[in-house]
Amino acid sequence: MAECFRVSPIGGGSSDIKTILVVEDEATVRSLVREFLQLAGYRVREASDGVEALRHIADGRARIDLLLTDLVMPRMGGKELAERVEVIRPEIRILYMSGYTDELVDLAGERNAGRGFLQKPFRRDTLLGKVHELLAESRRVPDPGVDTVDREIEFEGHPETVTGPCI
Repeated sequence: MAECFRVSPIGGGSSDIKTILVVEDEATVRSLVREFLQLAGYRVREASDGVEALRHIADGRARIDLLLTDLVMPRMGGKELAERVEVIRPEIRILYMSGYTDELVDLAGERNAGRGFLQKPFRRDTLLGKVHELLAESRRVPDPGVDTVDREIEFEGHPETVTGPCI
């Protein structure tokens, strides 16, 4: 009989449990990824596309440490979602996943601190290793003393103003 085990997420106590927002339009893939992450001790929130994910992130009520997003989805893809998250919540780390190898070319400039890529299909240990690696990385977050600027972004066809660091 196979042994079951639980991997402790980074951090010590239950208040240190990391939260991952899984954004995937394929319900079976989303469910499997959720199960892998929950069995490893992570808190998981789910969205079926980028628009739904932005609602979770913009709402601000739940802490989200990592965005795990598919690249190709209806309504809003993962790359556009990541660009918007970077403005709204720059502290969130981003892990892209895709079954399309041509997406790798488009992400050439995206691989910096706090971002990664996972080629589908992937194994449970590969997923958990990449998640752990990204969560362990320190992410440069704008200093609260840094000047900020309001930016207009479009969300569901309507302009919205968000505040972000001056660049």
